[in-house]
Amino acid sequence: MCMCLPLQAVSINTAGIHLQCSSESTTVKSHTAGESLQTTSWPEQGLPERASADLHVQLREDGSNLTLTDFPADMLLYYNLQTLTKVNCGSYFRALGGADFSVLSSVLNRQSALFTNAKDCLGISGVSLNRTQVEVLGNMACTLDPTYIQNSDPLILEKLKNCGDLSVSQITAIQTLLFSGNSSYG
Repeated sequence: MCMCLPLQAVSINTAGIHLQCSSESTTVKSHTAGESLQTTSWPEQGLPERASADLHVQLREDGSNLTLTDFPADMLLYYNLQTLTKVNCGSYFRALGGADFSVLSSVLNRQSALFTNAKDCLGISGVSLNRTQVEVLGNMACTLDPTYIQNSDPLILEKLKNCGDLSVSQITAIQTLLFSGNSSYG
């Protein structure tokens, strides 16, 4: 598979996935309407960290029956958040929950933007997450501040098992939650 960098846009429609680069464009995978996309056409490690901050995924309203779950979760990390509505944001964050958040560059501040939008969508106020919110956020738990970790439903411990790297303060928050006696582990 060829990957052009920097990516400027990704369009998804009944013709397939179309990458728009600065001076060229490439169709990565074609399919016919009604066929499910095969996620194996994307690199196993997800989109490259160098992917442009301007990368957008646009689901076109052209009669296609494609949904957010038809695409690799890692690709949804770069979805244009301005297109989310209260109607579809829950399904977006549920689909995004399977993504590998470690592929995001800390320079782009994308993790913060994603969580800010998730808080608005899911009605998160304060620094605690209920069981439903933790379930929807999925692997986004790996990016949370320690305060959220220690004050959330114990299901967060299951989600944090998927994290490759946790900061010392996140580990301390996990220990605090474990020692609170509110989890099945302690």
